[in-house]
Amino acid sequence: MFLHHGNLLDRQFHAEVTAADARRWIDDYRSDEDAVRIGVDPKALAAETGEKIGEWNRLGRELCGRFLDAIA
Repeated sequence: MFLHHGNLLDRQFHAEVTAADARRWIDDYRSDEDAVRIGVDPKALAAETGEKIGEWNRLGRELCGRFLDAIA
């Protein structure tokens, strides 16, 4: 959570994640009891992540830039 002049600025996803980070998390999904409990399909998740990570990275850079502009 970030505060700037009394305003709350926050993010709800890992804007900094790379494709390699996501792949490691997916490969290690069994260590997350919630992921196991809900039946995460690692192959489907990896495929969807591969399709979407580029756009999420672009949005993450944009979000970071806006945050830095706001606190400047």
